[in-house]
Amino acid sequence: MKQKHEPGDGVSLGIAGLITVPQMRSIACLRESYGPEFGIAELNVREALQPATDSGISILQKDDPEWAEFQGAHAVLTGYQALPGNAGRRRISELQRHLVKLARKRFYPPGAQTALSAE
Repeated sequence: MKQKHEPGDGVSLGIAGLITVPQMRSIACLRESYGPEFGIAELNVREALQPATDSGISILQKDDPEWAEFQGAHAVLTGYQALPGNAGRRRISELQRHLVKLARKRFYPPGAQTALSAE
């Protein structure tokens, strides 16, 4: 997450109710970016955004043609681009740490179809 990302764009996410882990791993643009096997974390939107409720950060469904047949299962984490200066960078960093902690609750390691939990 960088402040220089375009407004309305952001970190790509998959909507769990619309796409499975194997389907997500089959998306060509993700395979090109992260390799043939990559880890996937399953997060609850309310929990993910809890520390950012007053900052304008949100998750929006946004069709992405690069996701081909799963384009409707694409969403973006956005709004962080408008957080100004060093304080904004700190808020982004705090949110990233929060998301990593949440990811440890339900994580699919590279190649796995069964979630693990670090708790």
